[in-house]
Amino acid sequence: MTRNLLALRTALALAAALAALLAGAAAAASQYEAPDPGGDHRAKVRVPPPGKLFGLNELISGGAFGVGPGTYAGLARLAGANTIRTLIDWRLAEPERDVWDEAQWEKWQHAYNAASAAGLRPILVVGLAPWWARDPEYQGCMGLHLACRFPPSRGMYDEWMEFVNEVVVRFPWAVIQVWNEPNLRPWWGSEPEPERYAELLHWAHWTAKRINSDVAVVASVSGNLDGVDGMPVRAFLERAYRAPEPYDLRASMDLLGVNLYPYSNRFGKDTALAKALKDIRDAREAAGDETPLLVTETGIGSGAPWPYTERQQARASMRLYRKLVTMDDVAGVVFHRIIEPGERGKVDAAPREWGYAWIRFDTSPLEPKPVYCLFAERARNFYPPCLAIRVKGPRLGAPVKRGGRAVFRLRVPALYARLRCAIDGRRMRPCRRRFNAGRLRPGRHVLRVRAIDRNGNRGELVRRRFAVRGAK
Repeated sequence: MTRNLLALRTALALAAALAALLAGAAAAASQYEAPDPGGDHRAKVRVPPPGKLFGLNELISGGAFGVGPGTYAGLARLAGANTIRTLIDWRLAEPERDVWDEAQWEKWQHAYNAASAAGLRPILVVGLAPWWARDPEYQGCMGLHLACRFPPSRGMYDEWMEFVNEVVVRFPWAVIQVWNEPNLRPWWGSEPEPERYAELLHWAHWTAKRINSDVAVVASVSGNLDGVDGMPVRAFLERAYRAPEPYDLRASMDLLGVNLYPYSNRFGKDTALAKALKDIRDAREAAGDETPLLVTETGIGSGAPWPYTERQQARASMRLYRKLVTMDDVAGVVFHRIIEPGERGKVDAAPREWGYAWIRFDTSPLEPKPVYCLFAERARNFYPPCLAIRVKGPRLGAPVKRGGRAVFRLRVPALYARLRCAIDGRRMRPCRRRFNAGRLRPGRHVLRVRAIDRNGNRGELVRRRFAVRGAK
């Protein structure tokens, strides 16, 4: 396949993904006929939820933009996570038939060890056949592009099982998720094939359980409602459930993994979230299945193209977390993603990806968004940058005019942090994020301010030197 053709396919896939995003956002603004999906967004739920999984989704093995697996794992743990979800790409594991890339496996091992040491049970997404394992018409696609994501041919199921076997042997504590969003073309490479996915799931489940009967095997589906760039979730599941023997979907999974984005800050009756869960549950019930759900991706975006501020993202994400984990048939929830993608111009650096992230990538120390600090605080953990204060207002180079008021705006990532302020040697007292120091005598002054979170953690004392003009 020529470079130009690869570039064209990649561009088309990106355009289709963006169209799906916009269609989903538009659909979320409309009204669906669906009952409230359950759960309680007001419930007082601990972070992490007792007896359930909570975590973040990220490609942690590559050490992207200087951030290694240990940092990813540590940050996830501070946010209250007990799991972390990442991809084990078969294309990288076995670039040539029967030849493991041990350097790549070592990177994954490092990531697995870092997550395990932090108390995070990894969810490993396995999939994406290398060129030599695909149907002949797809073997010319050699890169790691969106356009090169294909299932293995049926004649290569034995190789697929060898790959799954290797993953389970090397990473015995992990949860194994089979593929990601097989009902979407960007992850299947061609038109989705529910029956073929049921086959892959069956053989992966058989292989994993043969090695370790306690390993959890998770299916995968996107909560696609309208079939944009793929197949609607309900139609996909209905066909997958009807796959012929021995490919019984019910017997091939311990959890039904769902990538479920609400594209809105509303989660109740007649919303996109309600409709997606209704379709999934209806398909599951019609098949006589009671497999619990695992929400393997969700999130609320902030900033362009999303209509929400970072503070709104934080509050909505906590409400979404509470609603999902208090549903009786949901075994856990994974948010997308930990850190902003730093490689501008690449696929994962699309604006929507930046908006989903909980932490900025290009700061030192890594600067949290309010959503990260909110979850860390609820988990009773402390990340010092959550109480780092930014001061906007008068300074030495831009003094207050004589007779004017010294007014400062104080920004801190922790949503509910308490602030204490003082001018010069005065006693520190509670203050608001808009702090009016009043009229001060001409000359130099010092603002002192400190943030304290709900758990009593104290941020560093910040000093801002400023001046008030004297008579001309």
